[in-house]
Amino acid sequence: MDANEPGTVEAPAGSIDSDTRVVLRRWECLGNCPSYSLSIAGDGTVTYFGEAYVNVKGPASEQVSISDVQALVDEMLQAEYFSLSVPEACPAGLYSDAPGATTSLTLHGQTHTVDHDYGNSCAPASLRPLEDAIDVLAGSAIWIECDTPSGACCDVTVNPYLSCN
Repeated sequence: MDANEPGTVEAPAGSIDSDTRVVLRRWECLGNCPSYSLSIAGDGTVTYFGEAYVNVKGPASEQVSISDVQALVDEMLQAEYFSLSVPEACPAGLYSDAPGATTSLTLHGQTHTVDHDYGNSCAPASLRPLEDAIDVLAGSAIWIECDTPSGACCDVTVNPYLSCN
């Protein structure tokens, strides 16, 4: 099912396995928004790739506990992630130069992906906290925070995980 189509998808059972994967990709905007992707596997392996406006460009990795991955998946299931979608048209308005994020959850052979354009005010309120929870579990702040004299890769008003000293 396309994440932008209305409808309900029955969520798979909640226990993670070796094929479980949670993915977060943050997109660039017209300004200096961080662009990176990360994946958290069921075994706790975190794989990161920084693209632009981040402290670490290219690959990096980390390990988190399996119980923390299970807790994240439980949080996503509690939010009914497999039924979430973002409407392409929004009567409340859209703006075009906003960053966004794509999330994906693969669990027991079923994958659901949601593209979240932050300029779309009709997106479900539960998406942003889920995206942030993925970042927190992955520990991505160590890769995206920057400490440059110009602060060129940072804009804390756009991404609260960034810190420009």
